[in-house]
Amino acid sequence: MGSRLQPAGSSLTSSRCITTSAAAAAAAAASDRADWFRQSADLQQLQERVQQALQDTPSSSSSRRSSKRKSSGGSLSAADAAAAYSAASSLAGKQPAAAAPVLQLLAPAWAAALPAASIKDVGDVLVSWSNLQYTDAQLWGSTLKALPRLRESGNG
Repeated sequence: MGSRLQPAGSSLTSSRCITTSAAAAAAAAASDRADWFRQSADLQQLQERVQQALQDTPSSSSSRRSSKRKSSGGSLSAADAAAAYSAASSLAGKQPAAAAPVLQLLAPAWAAALPAASIKDVGDVLVSWSNLQYTDAQLWGSTLKALPRLRESGNG
């Protein structure tokens, strides 16, 4: 009887490894995109990379990412959008107005990703917007309204 339990336990362990492996691969892909944004040499290159990522992103129906990384067609994950905002903030330096084209490109992507954002993503975006003197009142408002939900859910 003990020998029959062993294969079942092995099968369960094997399925956990596959699930963990898929989640790790999705996280690595998202991390790669975030790193790719952060490695942009200037705002023009960042803008081109964001445009390419928006074109390359599959729709949520074909995506097999976790809900935290889920995207809808032509959108980025919250973590990717936060990384792009952070890169824009770093690259703009003392000329925040220079980042305007990237900010316009990222605004709809962030709005779409916000429901799946972590508190870290939201914090990173708010700091970047502050550094960039970004004044989209509607986007600021919707982002700030997400904070109580994130605090209650412990999403961090």
